[in-house]
Amino acid sequence: MCGRYYVDEESNEELLRIIRNLDRRLQGERLQTPDSNNEGTHVPRKFKTGEIYPTNTAPIIARKEGSILPSAMTWGYKGFEGSKVIINARSESASEKRMFANDLESRRIVVPASGFYEWEHSGSKTKYYFTSKQEKPLYMAGLSHLDEEEDRFVILTTAANESMIDIHNRMPVLLKEDEIEGWLSSRKEAISIMKRTPEQLQKTNASLKEPEFEQLRFPW
Repeated sequence: MCGRYYVDEESNEELLRIIRNLDRRLQGERLQTPDSNNEGTHVPRKFKTGEIYPTNTAPIIARKEGSILPSAMTWGYKGFEGSKVIINARSESASEKRMFANDLESRRIVVPASGFYEWEHSGSKTKYYFTSKQEKPLYMAGLSHLDEEEDRFVILTTAANESMIDIHNRMPVLLKEDEIEGWLSSRKEAISIMKRTPEQLQKTNASLKEPEFEQLRFPW
């Protein structure tokens, strides 16, 4: 389960660096930034940062027309007949579900984050923050869907590993930095990633001290 996550300033810069490197590898050409006159793909210099909630617009990474690009999508597929939005999809059964099967085939995305939150419900409701032990950004596997109004995404989940099982039995499917291109481009590699156990994470009690958050917003 992943019901809230966070993108901070440092991870934001790392995200754009990775996107540029991946796109150069695919196209062999330089990206065009807002202050550059070189031809190429336009990439915003910086996403705004903050704690991301379901139905928020959030940054994602997708492959479009041969390029790996940052984009903005709404977190959560529309539920059936006006029900609540669906924010997660079980990786083990996504290919069998009508809502997710086509998107797993052709609309895989990456959801970058500094970390994500989960709540322990036994006894007092305690909020925990999970991050990389290497102090690097997390790259969560996701799917996207275009409805009549906008692009939306869900985060794929898998069975929790040892670092999280005492808090929740589900966690996001996590990618390594050098797997982003393969996840976006190769169904075979994507299936392999979904079947493995995610990396062990660092757990922090976020209920002890809440950080100050800037809500994520975009100028476009």
